[in-house]
Amino acid sequence: MNFFNRMKDSISSAGTGVSQKVSYTTDTVKLYNQIRGNEKEIEKLIYQIGQKCVHLHLNDTDSEYEELFKQIRQYQEANYAHRAEIQRLGEELKIQEQMRQQELKEKQERREQEQQADMQKQLDETTKLCKSCNQRSDLDAKFCVFCGEPFGTNSTE
Repeated sequence: MNFFNRMKDSISSAGTGVSQKVSYTTDTVKLYNQIRGNEKEIEKLIYQIGQKCVHLHLNDTDSEYEELFKQIRQYQEANYAHRAEIQRLGEELKIQEQMRQQELKEKQERREQEQQADMQKQLDETTKLCKSCNQRSDLDAKFCVFCGEPFGTNSTE
């Protein structure tokens, strides 16, 4: 029985040690997570302070941060120029698109005119025009099918 008591004590002691290590690990992980969260909040606050400082002192020429402010102003000027270039490119693209649309419209109109001319030519080749009523009849017709006028010297072939 003494053997079992020693084994029980040994297992109990080992279990207590494991439990203490788990507790320690859990507590330290929680604390490290809190530290990490606090550091992120500190970074946010520093960023906000920096923004306010720049906003208030950007144009101060006697500031100890003048070199940094000068670089900020240079980047701002470059961004302004880039935005102007973007706007110019957009306007240029708009003009080019309008010109392209106009060209497409003109091409379509020319195609339609060519189609109408082809249809008129085809009509002229397959029919004749009555001078009396301006209606068309088949080429081999002897009389206008609309008004009965005989074709001959009055017809256009």
